[in-house]
Amino acid sequence: MGHAWATSPDRNGYALVARMPVRALAVAPVIQPVLAPIPVPVLERLLVLFAARGGLDWATCASVPGLDWRDVAPVEDVEPDDPQINLSRSGTLLLAGFGDTWLPDGEGDVREGNEGESGVTLLGSASRVEAVAVVKCYPSEDIATILRRQCPSAMVEPLAPGAAGDRGLSFLIRLRGCVPLRADVFVDEEGGSSSPGSTTFLFHRSAPDDEPGGKIAEMRCREG
Repeated sequence: MGHAWATSPDRNGYALVARMPVRALAVAPVIQPVLAPIPVPVLERLLVLFAARGGLDWATCASVPGLDWRDVAPVEDVEPDDPQINLSRSGTLLLAGFGDTWLPDGEGDVREGNEGESGVTLLGSASRVEAVAVVKCYPSEDIATILRRQCPSAMVEPLAPGAAGDRGLSFLIRLRGCVPLRADVFVDEEGGSSSPGSTTFLFHRSAPDDEPGGKIAEMRCREG
């Protein structure tokens, strides 16, 4: 218990000083609001594993949250463009930041869905994944913003114009604690009788040759 100084006048008008006990005041605790954690986009979860310094093996990628596999296991390509890249595995995921739209239903009609519903294919050798391809319906603009939404914890830098050839744009993606990734992006504005066009994202741990990119770019819309 502490004391505070208090004064009161006497009968002659002079102030009398006394020490009066003062109880300590209770301070109410400050309650901080509990903020819900920001969910990590599915593609960033996958790319963090892919860009790990030891690489991504097929067993590790089998249980990425939010990634639904069509293939129960990696599928062998009997006539690969590159003998060292002869396995693939395909599935679906949802890209962040897109809204509702009409999508092909795979039977010549359309269905209502989210534009971010995308096909994903991993390409690699027997030991590890060498490339990640994601294909969404509809041609997209402002690719840098789309990539930053998928990898909010990464630094995304555009590479020199024409780095991906005359087919698309290229970006450098730096995830903390990982090797840098290169993203080549190809936009198909024409589409076809069963596709409204598409945007293909092809991710590599190093500068790619044209073979896997050409193969994946032909996939067009694979939204599942």
